[in-house]
Amino acid sequence: MIVETYPIALKKFMKFTKTKSVTLAERIGYDVSYISKWINGAKLPSSRAIERVNEDAAALFAETIEKLDRREDCCRYFSFPDTTEDLTFAISDYLSRAYRTSLQNGRTEKSKKSWPVRIVTSHQKAAHFLKDLFRKKIPTLTGKEELVIYGEFFDFYDDGFWSYLDVPSHYKRLRIRIGLDKEKLRRHPKYVTRLYAVLNRFMDAEFTFYDFSALSDANLIILKDQFVIQYSLQSHRGMMMCSYIDDPAVVHDIYERFGVHHTPKLLTHIQSPWNDDYGYRTSFYETSRFCFFLTNGIEYLLPQEVFDRLISESSADRAGNIERLCITWEEIIAKARVSLIVPTPSFMRYLETGHIDLTDVQYTLTPSERIEHLKVIARTLTQSQCITLSTMHLSPAFLSYKEANLSFYSNYRMSFFKKNTLAMNSQADPFYIIVDKELDKMVLDYFDSMTKASYCQPCNGPELESKIRIYQHMLEKITSLAGA
Repeated sequence: MIVETYPIALKKFMKFTKTKSVTLAERIGYDVSYISKWINGAKLPSSRAIERVNEDAAALFAETIEKLDRREDCCRYFSFPDTTEDLTFAISDYLSRAYRTSLQNGRTEKSKKSWPVRIVTSHQKAAHFLKDLFRKKIPTLTGKEELVIYGEFFDFYDDGFWSYLDVPSHYKRLRIRIGLDKEKLRRHPKYVTRLYAVLNRFMDAEFTFYDFSALSDANLIILKDQFVIQYSLQSHRGMMMCSYIDDPAVVHDIYERFGVHHTPKLLTHIQSPWNDDYGYRTSFYETSRFCFFLTNGIEYLLPQEVFDRLISESSADRAGNIERLCITWEEIIAKARVSLIVPTPSFMRYLETGHIDLTDVQYTLTPSERIEHLKVIARTLTQSQCITLSTMHLSPAFLSYKEANLSFYSNYRMSFFKKNTLAMNSQADPFYIIVDKELDKMVLDYFDSMTKASYCQPCNGPELESKIRIYQHMLEKITSLAGA
């Protein structure tokens, strides 16, 4: 078993292979000053980079050993089995274990004097502890941290867990991995509102949902490289106990053992479906039926002059995409069935700001363009019986949509969510793709059913045209507010 520290192990391999610090530095992409600090024990590689550093260093050492024809000497010197075939892996593993030994030995005096595990009992104390913990930790995050939760999303919702992450500060990008019970959602379709509420609240987070059956073998909350919490969550009573561990070596080992690296995803974040696969845009719009829940104005049915200005102000590639999208929507208007649902507060916000995301294009309509946009929508609704518009009026049961910034798009074959980029503070991915077909159908059925609910009022073309004429003066004032 490795008991030596990382500096000793690294120095031994460098001495055995006669590798110079500058050679190692060039191979792993670090300045030579870092290598000196690692060898002298003044500093260790970061936990984020250690895996790559060890793999690259091990590859260099293994290549050198093979060139020197010292494989047998190496196995004897470092106590590797004679049957070792992958020398690079063996060296990398040796360095990794030595690194964990250094982490274990490198605890501060404060941590040495404290208990390695903290245990909190009772729901009230556990809730207070978790809330306080996240309020302290979240402001210190640097971005792309990973929070892995071995638990079920709706159970955590019922326990009030998501409010613990609702820290009143500049929220940092955080990747959250958690299980979701599709059967629970199937029994309670309105739980889609809970799912939506959390995704909409944490615009700078990047959620990935996994089938809960794959995450039901441990009750763990892991903030990678920070801490591990093991909890006891009881139905109708909430979290009754949790134990807290922040020892770096233990946290690393638990994450490696319980990570969700190869677990199938139900829903995941993505930078853009259009950038990663332009065929996605074609396949998405080639169907004849759509359901759109729009929280950033009605980004389609734009006046032709808006399309013309977008094309003239864009690069050649982007202009081509916009032109194709314009043609696509002309075809959709002519033959497709489209259901548009717009929350009233989101629509009023659009009238004031004029901001839209046309797929991946940011654009702000002028006040006159916004009014013309309304007229185009009214004319389209009058001319086409296949396009319907419903405005969603809020009630106490649907306050999740009061500050709605997350739109939903479906062609009844595939669906995705898109964030309002104006509501984001970080470089988090702005899209969520629903990967699982069952989850896709349940979410779509819920949004599709909104048009039949009492809180959604249909708006026809003649009615909208009449309102535009009556409130023309007020609309001009509203659309001019942002520029005032």
